[in-house]
Amino acid sequence: MNLVEVIKHVDENGIEFDIESIEYDAFKKFHITVPQEVFNSKELSFEWGGLLMNDPRFAIYEISGVYVKNGYLNIKGYIR
Repeated sequence: MNLVEVIKHVDENGIEFDIESIEYDAFKKFHITVPQEVFNSKELSFEWGGLLMNDPRFAIYEISGVYVKNGYLNIKGYIR
């Protein structure tokens, strides 16, 4: 059984960041969950090369999915 490191962070706006290592070429998978009251009231930007949590270790490599479910904006992708 392999243990997987998962980094969880919630910022001051209630945006939740989950970052998980995967076993492929040093990539990490991320999942961002944004409450509806935040994405309705603030401008958000997640783009290729941008930094998650303003941390240079977490530059966005690929965004693989963006969807709204149960009142939350969900963004999934990979960092390297």
